Amino acid sequence: MKEEILNKLVEEFVRPREEFRRKNYITRRRDWFDKPMESIRPLLEKKKLEKLNIQEAKKMYKEMTVGGPQLYPKSFIENGLGRIRKALIYLLYGEDI
Repeated sequence: MKEEILNKLVEEFVRPREEFRRKNYITRRRDWFDKPMESIRPLLEKKKLEKLNIQEAKKMYKEMTVGGPQLYPKSFIENGLGRIRKALIYLLYGEDI
């Protein structure tokens, strides 16, 4: 990619946008992802995941749903707590319990 094109893209990325209430893409991402992540980060520790309860799993699902409304909360929970725990541990730590 030419440096000129890259510079234009970076300028666009950091420019405050009216549709984001004068925030840029970086600030908007922090509000959308980083802040909710703070509230569930403790739940993602391996020892906590091994004892994850249904309320905590629902909280994680609610906070980390991407793209708007939560489309599959019922099927997420229907997978069962054991499968949810195993999947999260595998994805985050690379091992199964």
